[in-house]
Amino acid sequence: MGVFSGPNLKMENTVNISNIVTDQLQLYYDSARSFSYSGAGAIWKDLSGNARNLTLYNAGGTTYSTQPAGPPVYDSVSSKGIFTFDGTNDWGKFSNYTFPANVTVSIWARTSDSSGNRKGLISNCSGGPVGLSYEMNSSKMHYYYYTTSWQSAYGVATINNGAWKNLVWAKSGTNMRMYINGTLDSNTTLVGSVTAVMNCIGTSWGPCNSDSYGPGQDGYSTVWPGSIAIVMVHSKQLSDAEVLQNYDNTKRRFGL
Repeated sequence: MGVFSGPNLKMENTVNISNIVTDQLQLYYDSARSFSYSGAGAIWKDLSGNARNLTLYNAGGTTYSTQPAGPPVYDSVSSKGIFTFDGTNDWGKFSNYTFPANVTVSIWARTSDSSGNRKGLISNCSGGPVGLSYEMNSSKMHYYYYTTSWQSAYGVATINNGAWKNLVWAKSGTNMRMYINGTLDSNTTLVGSVTAVMNCIGTSWGPCNSDSYGPGQDGYSTVWPGSIAIVMVHSKQLSDAEVLQNYDNTKRRFGL
């Protein structure tokens, strides 16, 4: 057993963590690590030590909780452990965690979706209150947040060419830095610094609207159409060097 410890972190069952940044790591899912996903079942375990395990769903309906939990398609061989979310009703839910003012979201994902519509990677899936979503919109990275009205911050490069991308949103107060594959893509001053409760991966709200509004309100228009392999959230803004460190130590798995 490998153990990483620090003032805010104790990570267990993390053998062969490839020199990733673990300082202030709050969520860590990795579909290729057996301690995180066994290869079967509906639970994707959180390796951060905070026990925010993800329950996966692959069957939609007017009320998601009436459907049995189940994983998206999982490939354990040719792609060394990835989930492919079908863009119809695949997503996952973890226990509520409030994203702080300083936070970094890092996700290895790929998609060929050309609809131009919002497609979520991490947000709050209930009908309310919602205030924040990390997603793709108009084929770009998108940070969608609510101050006194909805605001948008976009990346520059397109990300929907079917190739693996390490997408990173690194925020400190009103400074948002977006990275693609270890390289800075945009540096934006936000309208305001938002904190928000988050609880789902693979969608921007919708699939559990029935939690707030009752049966018949679940919706799946923003679920992710493509693959997701690693999700990390740090409660600080990672530096350029830390973003590059995480990319360099995970990229070989994705042929980069």
